[in-house]
Amino acid sequence: MSEENNIPNNQINPEIKINPNIDQNLTSIYDMNIETNQLELKNKLYKKLIENNKSVDSFSNIIENYNKLYKKYLDYRLNNNYKDMENLIYSELDKDENKKLDKKALQKSLLKLQEDNRNLKEKCDSNKNDYTEQLKKNIEVNEELNKIKTQFQETSQKYKEIQTRYEATDKRCKDLDKISSEQEKKINELTKKNTQLETDVKKFTDSINKLLVDNKLLTNKILSLQNDQMEKINEYNELIESAKQKKKAADMYFNDSQNKFEVKNVPQFMNTNVETVEIPNKLQYKFKFHNKSITSICFNGFGSNLITTGADNFIKIIDTSKNQEAAVYSGFSSSVVDACFDRGEQYLFAGSLDKTAKLWNLKNSKLLNTFTGHIDYINTVASLHTQEKGLTGSSDRTIREWDFNQLKLTRKFNCTSACHSLCVASDDSYILSGHMDGSVRVWTSNEKPDQIIDLHDDNVIRLEILKGENQFLTLSKDFSMKLFDLRKNQAIYTVNDSKIPQYCESQISVSTDKKYFAVGSTKGNIYVINLLDGSLQKTINNKSTNPILSLAWRPFHSQLYVGDNAGYLTIWKS
Repeated sequence: MSEENNIPNNQINPEIKINPNIDQNLTSIYDMNIETNQLELKNKLYKKLIENNKSVDSFSNIIENYNKLYKKYLDYRLNNNYKDMENLIYSELDKDENKKLDKKALQKSLLKLQEDNRNLKEKCDSNKNDYTEQLKKNIEVNEELNKIKTQFQETSQKYKEIQTRYEATDKRCKDLDKISSEQEKKINELTKKNTQLETDVKKFTDSINKLLVDNKLLTNKILSLQNDQMEKINEYNELIESAKQKKKAADMYFNDSQNKFEVKNVPQFMNTNVETVEIPNKLQYKFKFHNKSITSICFNGFGSNLITTGADNFIKIIDTSKNQEAAVYSGFSSSVVDACFDRGEQYLFAGSLDKTAKLWNLKNSKLLNTFTGHIDYINTVASLHTQEKGLTGSSDRTIREWDFNQLKLTRKFNCTSACHSLCVASDDSYILSGHMDGSVRVWTSNEKPDQIIDLHDDNVIRLEILKGENQFLTLSKDFSMKLFDLRKNQAIYTVNDSKIPQYCESQISVSTDKKYFAVGSTKGNIYVINLLDGSLQKTINNKSTNPILSLAWRPFHSQLYVGDNAGYLTIWKS
């Protein structure tokens, strides 16, 4: 559109009077948010008016005709028939040829309308965009509302479920309250009954305690009477045993030429009075007897012969009347730990760390048998006094009995702890065994112990039966020695490091008069202890710091034979 046709509305002649209905109609058009093609039609309408009207005087008539035409335009607009509407307007305008308008004024009005049309279009576009944005926001809000609605429905459903559960729980709680109330009533009833029972029990307990006190008094009285009776029996047994020993010493001695006991006059070496055994205090002899440790010493019945065993795998016999070597036995592949004579002194029986025991004939020094069966070290041996049999104690936790005539195993005693010491009663009525767990076991005819006595906290390495077979001495690695009474079943006394300052692990030997016993220490000292009360009587310095492993009091003599770990044999006399 050219510039001359685009006349702004503010340049219209103010003298021209325009029908006010036109303004209202035009305002209605803008307010109705007309589309672009409608605005273009309006522009064409003004152009046509300007071309067909030359005079300004006829402007009012033209406007009136325009209003009529615009009314028709609105009617056509409802049916969107814009082309027909345009033709109609042009035809109506052509009819009014005599009406003239001022072209310049119309152009101004037309430009004003075009400007308003553009503003209206921009406003419409802006409103349309705002509407679109708002519509999107509304859609989002609706979606969010739908989500919230869905969540609300789910929450409502959960709330209903929770409400149902709550009602069920509440009902259950009421039921539990009812049950609890009933149980509380029962508990109260039981409490009353229990109170009554406690009262009855207290009365009954008081009665029992009274009976226990009476029973304890009665028991103490019985034990006192029993102890008095046992003391008298022990004194009687000691008198009998002493009489037997004196009679035996007077009637028999060992004939070296015949290698057996014979009834003859009392030999020269037995002229010592048993009642006057004294504590040795003088060194008589000391000589190298084994190349290694002397592990054990054992006398025959009257002390005429002495057996020594050594870590050099040899066994040696000494003629004590001359203090000379009488015989040597060998055949073991490891240290010989212990040896003894049989009851008739016809056999020599010994055990070794090579897990075997051997039996020799003393008359011809012939090896009779090697006993096998132990699966660990043999630590100790002993012989029975009424049968030709011997015992071996082993770290394999067994004690085995061997027959010297049949040369076979006759019994096997199973233990729960390694056996390190054995001793047999003079009448073979029982056997004592010392064990690594600190216990002493008492065996009779059964292959299970008749009694297990827990005496020490460590290995019981030595045992010695004394005083009419009712008491025995023990030496343990827990640094203590004990005198135990079998009839009273209790320890009479304990000798520990408070009395003896040095650790001892040698053999225990009791003097013939049963007044003393001796033990050797690892520092080379010899301790002589009073057998009656366990007091230390004398300490003998062995003139060496070599540990003492073995010692024996010579029967019917005041002599001690001592062996140390260097192989030296020392003889002490009074």
